[in-house]
Amino acid sequence: MTATLPVVDRTARRAAVAGGVGSVVEWYDYGLYGIAAALYIRPLFFSGASELTGTLLSLATFAVGFVARPVGGIVLGWAGDRWGRRPVLLFTVLLMGIATTLMGVLPTAATAGVLAPVLLVALRLVQGFGAGAELAGAFVYVTESAPPRRQAFLASFSSAATSVGLLLSTAVFAVLEVVLPEGDMLAYGWRIPFLLSAVVVIAALVARSRIEESAAFRASSGVAAQDLAASDVTVSDLPGEVDRGGARSWAAGLLAPTAVGVGGYVTSVYAISYVTSAQDVSAGVALLGVLLLAAVSAVTCVGFGALSDRIGSARVFLGGTVFLAVFAFPFFALLQTGDPVLVVVALVVNYAIGWAACAGAQGKFLAGLFGTRRRFAGVATTRELNSAFLAGPAPFVAAALTGAVGGSPWPVAVMVIAAAVLTAIGAALGRHDGVPRPPS
Repeated sequence: MTATLPVVDRTARRAAVAGGVGSVVEWYDYGLYGIAAALYIRPLFFSGASELTGTLLSLATFAVGFVARPVGGIVLGWAGDRWGRRPVLLFTVLLMGIATTLMGVLPTAATAGVLAPVLLVALRLVQGFGAGAELAGAFVYVTESAPPRRQAFLASFSSAATSVGLLLSTAVFAVLEVVLPEGDMLAYGWRIPFLLSAVVVIAALVARSRIEESAAFRASSGVAAQDLAASDVTVSDLPGEVDRGGARSWAAGLLAPTAVGVGGYVTSVYAISYVTSAQDVSAGVALLGVLLLAAVSAVTCVGFGALSDRIGSARVFLGGTVFLAVFAFPFFALLQTGDPVLVVVALVVNYAIGWAACAGAQGKFLAGLFGTRRRFAGVATTRELNSAFLAGPAPFVAAALTGAVGGSPWPVAVMVIAAAVLTAIGAALGRHDGVPRPPS
């Protein structure tokens, strides 16, 4: 038994790295578009619209990417349960990378008219289809490859990697804002971060090409594996496996990610648009805030993952939702000051504590809701349905609510509190002990 532990540990570490690099790609891509939607898409693709209408349209193109995510989650999740986690994880990162790179060569409305936003929406749909199974697949693969007492910690690297991706995308935009002459960002500079996506994708493909299929999937599909102690073991024989995936699990999976998506996008996308347009905060300060929140949350997310292994992922989920709910009104009060320091502090605190607690707990929590034969499809479908109907539209809804009440963000604070309540309900419904593993 002792001799096999280094192999298990090495496999788990490799799985965590492979899951994480794909999440970097996903969130580099989505981070790029979130920043672009807040700062550049309106003047480039909706220049003929009023400021409010243009802002709504640009945020709507951010939301439309989430329309394809449940479709991608269902189709690719089914494929992952049928043919394996590894091939789907390779496909998703390649598809997202191609779509994002092509965004960097799109014509704008000035040269292509209405065709420009049409092409933009089409690429967002392709990007969303691939992303629909990316993070879910990483959670599934990592938890199936990790020792039970390290599942949340190792899966949290995939969530933390989303912050790394956001950090990279923000850093690229921030550097370009500094080094390029005024006006050049709108002229051509906004394209550079999208084109650089090709480099990130190549690194992810190399990392994922070196992983093996998870032992849990091989066992459930009847494939013989040298690292299984008994050749006739299947995952359905493990304690608690056959009881997973019922109506309660689906309800928990649908509700639990709400605070992660709504809280995260309100902070990293809508709040940037709000402070730069309504509070006259410079784009540089806003990008600095996103840069710092991403850097700090990448660390705190992993810490909350480790805490989830000690006290339970549901409890950490609940703690994160309480913080988001309590801090919702103070968060927007700090943004309304327009003071650069207070704005940056508000962004960092909200994301690095509230979002990071929920995100650090979600990998083990969601993967543990479903049995192995339906785990990929279950996690991807529930998480992405939540993204399509609640998380993705959040920046657009937030901007519409603010506009409807004359510019005050208090309805958005109420929206964040409602999201926290939904997550708390999901966390309470889905308590479990993690993902069962075949003996090794």
